[in-house]
Amino acid sequence: MGTGSGVKLGPHPLERGMRRLWQVRGFRTEWHDTPLGRLHGLAAPGAGERPGVVAVHGIGSGALPFLPVLHRLRPLVRFVAALESPGHGFSDPPRDALTPTTWQAAVHGALDAQPAPFVLLGNSLGGALSLRYALQRPERLAGLVLCAPAGAPLDEAGLERLRRRFAVPTDADARQLVRDLFARPPWYADIVGAELGRRLRRPYLQGFLAAVGTGDFLTVDEVSALRVPTLLLWGTGERLLPPEVVAWYRAHLPSSVRFEQPDAGHIPQVERPRWLAERLRAFIANLPN
Repeated sequence: MGTGSGVKLGPHPLERGMRRLWQVRGFRTEWHDTPLGRLHGLAAPGAGERPGVVAVHGIGSGALPFLPVLHRLRPLVRFVAALESPGHGFSDPPRDALTPTTWQAAVHGALDAQPAPFVLLGNSLGGALSLRYALQRPERLAGLVLCAPAGAPLDEAGLERLRRRFAVPTDADARQLVRDLFARPPWYADIVGAELGRRLRRPYLQGFLAAVGTGDFLTVDEVSALRVPTLLLWGTGERLLPPEVVAWYRAHLPSSVRFEQPDAGHIPQVERPRWLAERLRAFIANLPN
């Protein structure tokens, strides 16, 4: 029996309402069949000639937080899309165990269905998934944008600290985790804490966290081989991932990777969507034809 068997918690009613609003604005629902189940995505056509943009979220999040950013890019690019990982948003709960390998295979399969070439935008765990895609399928990408990416090596103690951050046994722990996602926590941070806790306590997500080992992290040899034009964004207000993560990326990514430190926390697509859209627009406009 799979880890997600019988778990049908589903999206929050507010997510259903927000999806309907974005559908009115031109976003359509897409489904991608994977061995773990169907993955949900939201996509919209663009009015420009530059490569499309596809966004991949982190653990406990979904497609909707990216849409204000992607919508601002539509005049410049051919299309925009945001994918939802197994057991997130409107995607099916995983029918088998959710591990680093099965999660990556599912997301990469959905990315393979996107019209190439496109710019891949990844945040947090979605950044690690996006970077691995860029290393394995560089010919499909026009560019890569990493916002506070996970995936850098941690020792056993560092990994255990991160697991504890996402265990959120109480709503108070979940509220603190939400506050730590922002450089300046907004008024609604405590309100959404209970919902994030509900998501993160799902058995398949806790099972995933338990399954992650130090051997699942990226290596120096891997990241130094990156050949896709890349922008790395790491907020000065980052409070979730430890400083050694960005230090490792800065030390080992190729020197051609551009690095910027915005005045933001872990999720600039939520905290500073207008700024992020502007940086993406500039990055995309300067990509080789």
